[in-house]
Amino acid sequence: MPGRCWRFAGFPGRLVVELAENVVVTSFTLSHVLGPSVPKSRLKSAPHEFEVWGLQAVDDAKPHFFGNYSLSLSGPSSQDFPVEHPSTVRHPIVELKVLNNHGSAEYTCVYRFKVFGIADDMLEAPL
Repeated sequence: MPGRCWRFAGFPGRLVVELAENVVVTSFTLSHVLGPSVPKSRLKSAPHEFEVWGLQAVDDAKPHFFGNYSLSLSGPSSQDFPVEHPSTVRHPIVELKVLNNHGSAEYTCVYRFKVFGIADDMLEAPL
């Protein structure tokens, strides 16, 4: 729904998510309200370039860089991104770092950010 987002001013914008359990991260989904019925002024607040990092703690001095990505305005509202730089380390925390947006000088909106991966219990399950 337009307007119901995590809204922030300035760059970079950081969203730090503590996961329900440690996971080997495999992909992400980032969502913004997109489509032909959305006014162009709302599209400007969509994140454009962003990075995703894996952390062991909020103040992790050596986070793992999962990759650098770009949200397309011509794509679907929810866009999937595979991990570019995989890690076998299980991460309890993931950071979304928004580097810029599609042209809004006032703010950026993130509607949804999802993290996907393999949980501890799935890694230990016999084949």
